[in-house]
Amino acid sequence: MQIQSYSSSYYNQSIAGKQMAMLRIATASKLNSAADNAANLAISENLKSQGTGLDQASRNIQDSTSLLDTAEGSMGNSTDVLQRMRELTVQAGNGTLTDEDRSCIQQEMDQLKSQLDSNAKNTQFNGIYTNNGTLSNFTTQIGANSGENMSISIGNVSSDALGISTNVATQSSASDSLKSIDGAINRLSSSRSKIGAITNSLDYTMDNANQTSLNYQSANSNYTDSDIAQQISLFTQSNTKLYSSIAALSNSMQQQQSSISLLV
Repeated sequence: MQIQSYSSSYYNQSIAGKQMAMLRIATASKLNSAADNAANLAISENLKSQGTGLDQASRNIQDSTSLLDTAEGSMGNSTDVLQRMRELTVQAGNGTLTDEDRSCIQQEMDQLKSQLDSNAKNTQFNGIYTNNGTLSNFTTQIGANSGENMSISIGNVSSDALGISTNVATQSSASDSLKSIDGAINRLSSSRSKIGAITNSLDYTMDNANQTSLNYQSANSNYTDSDIAQQISLFTQSNTKLYSSIAALSNSMQQQQSSISLLV
């Protein structure tokens, strides 16, 4: 009976070892429940949280960069418009032009001003207007934890906000308009430079988030990933033990039957 009890216990241990090895091979993970290793599971979940948080933060940064690119692209178009307005204003200062000539120039200046205002009013990203002055303290999460965010503000770049005068009816008014357009170009260039600096900062932040996420994943794999070669070896050992225990149980039962036969 003692041999049979030992063989039965050996058999159960072999079955459990075989099942555990099969599970770890199938899932490629050595942490399939909290019972496997409670402490390592807690560490693994924390590492996983940080890694997935950083991955999402990276996507947030990409979206914010796209918003900034949209705003800056519109400003680039507005800069082209201002350069054309400046060219026309210089032309309007030509003393050989007639009033009719300046009237034609004025018509184009008015159209260009309307285009500037349209750019400022209608530029948007995902329904968020970027260039009309309403994007103030726009905050986006750029890290995996609370408080890791960046605040962004983009000013109004309409013709009025830039202080543009488009009157070219006379040489004197054209000279005044030229000064205002030069000032507008400088202000718009400054806004574009600010956006470029923020975009570069976000790019570096995203690169860091991606690299840190990879480091977290690597660290987490040390706690979770199975050593497949080791598990196959354990599976083979469990199989061998299982066959041995089955043979031992069979021999024990045969001996008991022989004993009973002798008694009868």
